[in-house]
Amino acid sequence: MITHAQARTMAKCLWGNDSCESVRTNRRGTFYFKCNFNRGLIVDSRSLSDQESRSLMAWAKPASATETLNVLTDEVVGFEHPFTTRPRAYKPRNFPTRSRCVEIWTFENPFAWCLPVIFAGIGLKGYTPQDPLEIFENVYKPSHHQKLEAIAAFNRNKPALDALTPEPA
Repeated sequence: MITHAQARTMAKCLWGNDSCESVRTNRRGTFYFKCNFNRGLIVDSRSLSDQESRSLMAWAKPASATETLNVLTDEVVGFEHPFTTRPRAYKPRNFPTRSRCVEIWTFENPFAWCLPVIFAGIGLKGYTPQDPLEIFENVYKPSHHQKLEAIAAFNRNKPALDALTPEPA
């Protein structure tokens, strides 16, 4: 899984470099950031099930990042994300390495946040956005069949999202 530091670096590249606050999510490998130009979720594809990835693929496409691993220990020794404009400087290593591709999903506000909420049940600690299905319907204009699939997925994930929101006092 990508680390918080790697996700923060990507968020800063995408949504502003100055103040970039994070909010905890309910799943490992998923990160929500509020930066000075925008806010959104960064999701490592390895944190999603195959069904969740297929559902999201109909509405968004992931970007490809590259992890460099030490062949002897399988430890990640390098990470290159697709959102940088700087050329990558490769350091010589005293051990053999290999690379693997990692898919990274980005869901920016004001509307794309509804996709992982509906199709994967990814939410923020202490906050569940209101009416993600309504936003999905108004912004993405799904067919009737797609709307029914979204409702079914959201209902499947609703208990996990409800557990995030504290009861009113």
